Amino acid sequence: MTGIQSLADGLFSNKCLEILDIGSNSINYESFKEICDALNSNKIRCLKCKNNLLGDESMKYFADTILSSETTSVLTAFDFSSCKIYDQGLIYLLNELAKNDKIT
Repeated sequence: MTGIQSLADGLFSNKCLEILDIGSNSINYESFKEICDALNSNKIRCLKCKNNLLGDESMKYFADTILSSETTSVLTAFDFSSCKIYDQGLIYLLNELAKNDKIT
């Protein structure tokens, strides 16, 4: 089990942590998916994930998982600066953010 898998597993049972800073950890799409899935079952309100290897595919998964109307996530803020996100991922994320009233 990788460190990010252990973190994601721990997040599923998190009842008090509200800010998660996983910046500068070379997190890629596969690892980020696990974090997104865990964000639907805890109290994380702010995700700081800057300077990782996320890319467009990660932004689509994040938008579909966390920004959808069916989400149970309580996330209200995030930071994906310097994450190798290009036009396609950014546009998809912005379109989904336009439909979301929880993210500040």
